[in-house]
Parts: sequence; structure tokens; C-alpha cells
Amino acid sequence: MDGSDMDDGRGYLELVDLEDHDGGSWDEGWADWDDDRWPHDDLHPGAIGPEPFRGTPDLGEVTYLVLVDDHVVDSFRRPARGSGYEGVAWELGRGRRQPPSPPRVVEVDREPRWSQELAWLARLVGGVEALAELGTDPLPEEGLDLEGVRPCDRDRVRSIAEVVDTVCDALGDAELRTACRRVLVRAAGGTPGLLGLGEADPPAAAALVAGVGRANGIVGSGCPVTQRRVGELAGVANVSSDRASRWVRAVGGMVAMREYGWNPSRRAPDLPVLGSADLLTSGFRRQLVSLRDLANAERDRLVAS
Repeated sequence: MDGSDMDDGRGYLELVDLEDHDGGSWDEGWADWDDDRWPHDDLHPGAIGPEPFRGTPDLGEVTYLVLVDDHVVDSFRRPARGSGYEGVAWELGRGRRQPPSPPRVVEVDREPRWSQELAWLARLVGGVEALAELGTDPLPEEGLDLEGVRPCDRDRVRSIAEVVDTVCDALGDAELRTACRRVLVRAAGGTPGLLGLGEADPPAAAALVAGVGRANGIVGSGCPVTQRRVGELAGVANVSSDRASRWVRAVGGMVAMREYGWNPSRRAPDLPVLGSADLLTSGFRRQLVSLRDLANAERDRLVAS
């Protein structure tokens, strides 16, 4: 076979017979190979295809095969743009903007409302077992137990407790006073840094009463006592909500239901989390018991149906 060019309309092959190289070796002939000899390199890329090219769409690649005596000895690829086969690439869908894939919808069973409510109530009182055994006896009156507080912090804790007692006595709420004392001691023992924020005793005590009161549904908007009233009784102009939240976080770890990740229903109270039943007043625990029983009854109805 002598050296010849063949174009079958779909691809271009240049077939080379070894005898055409005057007895020279194939390596010598192949070294003279010039990739620039392909006949379509001089075609303008914008002149071929069903529509003018806009921008630089990816048309893919064209694979070329080199045959010697009907044997494939090499193959290589070149961009389809400028190869003469742009039209074929367009017909195959290359270079055209593809529609976005439809979104993948995953069906997820929603957790029942009663299950979410029970989980949240358990978080408020300190666990599933604590919720099941939740009682409504009043918190007892008790003194300030400083056993878990560092000796260097005890004077400061006593000073804050005195202001707390003044506020709670003025509100006539002995249970709130007990709850505040317990939170004060646990927070001071577990997070001593709370006492070293450069804050005077009255503002610290007012924030403590406001935080514990909010967690019990006593202080706040729509509650029996406003935060402003707590400040007035403590002798401060403003009560820091951030400081109040820090007291709650020190013992409960969270501030409100939204930080838990969901809001199960309007029946469950969206209040700061103290995380222990012995920090909750009897009135608030009665509300939680009612909500627990409602959720359990809803569960039983759904299971029986």
C-alpha cells in the first residue's frame, strides 16, 4: 500500500506503508510525523455546527487512529473544536447546556409530636427516668451549702446570696430562693470564672434570679414577674439577659429549645434549661407533669388505633 490520504466522511486516516520510507526504519519515518498535517486544522471553529459557538463550550475530544498495514500502531486525541467534527459533537449533545438534574427527594418519617415533647420534657428535668418519677412537692427551705465552692470564692457567693434572698423575699417566693441558692452554689463550684467577671454583687444576683426565674416560668414576658422588677428589687437599673443566660448555661448547658434543634409544639414550654428537677419550683413541675401525661395519652391512643 502506497502512502495515501483517505477520508470516509466520518474520520480521517493517513495510512503509511513502511516500504514508502526508502528502506529506512519505521522509527525514522515516524520521527518525521507531523501532527499539524491534519486537513481540518485550518477550519474556523465558528463556521461549523448547527449554530454559532458562544463562549467556549466543551465539545469533547476526537480520537485518531494510526494504521500500518491495517494494524493500529498508535492513537491520540485532539479537541473536537477545530477538528472538522464540531457538527457531529453538537449532534451528540456536546457543548450544549444540559438541564439541571431534578432534586432528589427523600421521604423521612417525622417523629411523632408526643415523642418530641417527651424528649424535650426529659431534657428540662434531667432525663427520662426523672420525668417518669417527677413529683410536685415544694422545694424545701434550706441554708446556703458552700461545700462544693472553693474557699477563695465563698465570701463572694455569700454576698450574692444575700441580694438573692432580698429579691426573693420581696417576691414572697421561698421556692425560687432555694432554686437560686442551689444554682449559685453549683455554678460557682463548676464554673468559678462566673464570679470573676468584674461585676458587682447586686447585678450578678439580679441576673441569677432572672435566669432561674425564666427557667421556671416565673420571670419574663407574660409571666408573674418582669425582669425589670427583679432589677428594681436588687437595686440595679438594668438586668443583663446575657449574664442571666450564663448562670443557666453553667448548670443546664443550654438556654432554650431552639438550641436543642427543634420546637416540637406550642404545648411544650420554650424556656431556658436548668436540666434538673431539684432546681424547678413545684408550680412549674405541675405544669410539666400535665404535659407529660398529655403526651403519654396521645402516644397510647396512636398505638391502640
